[in-house]
Amino acid sequence: MKARRQSFWKVSVASVAAVALTFVAIPGASAEEGHDPSNIGAIGAAEAIVPEIVAETVVDGFASVAETDSAPSVIVDGLDYVEGQSPGIEFSVDYGTDVIGEVDGITVLETSSELVEALVQPTSAGVRVLTVIADASAPTSYDYTFDVPVGTTLTASDQLYYIESGEDILGSLRLPWAVDADGDPVPTTYSWEGATLTQHVDLSHAGIDYPVVADPAWGYTYSYNVKWTASKNSMLLRSCFNCYFPVSGAPRAFPSPGQILPLRVAGFNFECKFKSTFTGTNYFGFQFDATRNHVDGLGSNIVFEFRTVGGVKKLVVSAYIVNDAMWLNSPVYRGGALANWATFASNLNNAY
Repeated sequence: MKARRQSFWKVSVASVAAVALTFVAIPGASAEEGHDPSNIGAIGAAEAIVPEIVAETVVDGFASVAETDSAPSVIVDGLDYVEGQSPGIEFSVDYGTDVIGEVDGITVLETSSELVEALVQPTSAGVRVLTVIADASAPTSYDYTFDVPVGTTLTASDQLYYIESGEDILGSLRLPWAVDADGDPVPTTYSWEGATLTQHVDLSHAGIDYPVVADPAWGYTYSYNVKWTASKNSMLLRSCFNCYFPVSGAPRAFPSPGQILPLRVAGFNFECKFKSTFTGTNYFGFQFDATRNHVDGLGSNIVFEFRTVGGVKKLVVSAYIVNDAMWLNSPVYRGGALANWATFASNLNNAY
């Protein structure tokens, strides 16, 4: 069966769809004995469809795939050296049935459908699962079951989804998106039931040009208790941004959309472009996008949100990083980020 599927994928690169789910990561599996991963066409399809996404692979990343009696399990490394921060997580790719092999850090999964293969890709921000779909007759829903406490929920904000348990945030998912081979959007959504995340991709439109690529992303999320409401913290930052935001180069006036922020930390260039602010009931947030000069790489971003989680007021910081330099996931880099945003929360808490 596996040999037949490999042959199918090899001749079907021109008519595939890819659905990607991105989480946070650890080291990969080796090629399964008896298989030649270089012949696995799903990876070639992904490289042709979304080369910039495949280029984010971190070969010695932080996501491992374990074979179980049921679905393959992806284990996500956490910040276990910092109590209460990004504890890591494990989830199963429910439609996966077997590990075929590994190519350049990407683990290939066989699935319950001959029209589908899944690619588990470690990244600097975490781990992405690209689901490669052969045509419109393939399944349109893809399940991932998480090892999380009973009562865990998926909560939407303006720019992210959060996996929340009580007052704890276990991780964040970027908003789902999907495009076809022409770059036209394809509808895609999330749903959550119990501990299972489902990504739905609507392949019913006759005008879809295959392949389709959909890519939500899960990354490290840091959270800190804050004293003031979201609106009060917004007022403080708008009155004097660099009085509270603890990064060299931050302006005194609250940034405006499109403004370049020449931020620097410990001699490193963290130049950003201010994207926008987000407001709502008991909610305030803003996003920075990395410029070409930023150490995290163009395409990276960071979102700051003041929101209530389990009845507790929080500053939540979520970063998406495209640079594949391993030092970005080192204890020094992560610990520095944690300390920096802890100072941000402390500065606001001590405003009066």
